[in-house]
Order: sequence, then C-alpha cells, then structure tokens
Amino acid sequence: MTAEKNRLRQIAVFFSHLPGVRDAVVADIHDARVATRRLRELLPLAAAETGASTRKACEVVADAGRALGTVRELDVLISLCTDLGDLHPHA
Repeated sequence: MTAEKNRLRQIAVFFSHLPGVRDAVVADIHDARVATRRLRELLPLAAAETGASTRKACEVVADAGRALGTVRELDVLISLCTDLGDLHPHA
C-alpha cells in the first residue's frame, strides 16, 4: 500500500473516532491519538510521493496529538485513582 493510501486510511480512522472523543470515550481518545501518531509518520512519505508541502498539516496533526495526549493522561490518572480507591476504600 502506498504512503498516500495509508495516509488517507489514517485520516478516515481519525475522523471515525471524533464523535467518541467529543463524548470522552476513553477508547476513542486513545485510538484517535494513535491515528495522529501514524499520520505524523506518514505525512512526509506521502508528500514525497505527491510533491506536496506538509509543514502546516504536520503542525495541525501534532497539535491534535498533543491535545489528545493531555486528555489521555487525565483518563489514565482517573482510572488509576479509581482502581486505588477500590483497593483501599477507607484511604
């Protein structure tokens, strides 16, 4: 599969998870973040195939990935606190 086809597939994956991201679905946040990471890797390869400039697209994808990373860290922290609370309910 070419880099361009992979890029288009990852864009579709990213957009398919956005409703779940808006609803704070943990799995969708994680999967959208993974899609941004894959897009950051694929954008320069796709640009090499098509001769396009990707600087702005890379910035937008990196910004989205950072935002999703922050939310993902909070999700993990909440999960950890919940698990610890279940293990030690009197603490």
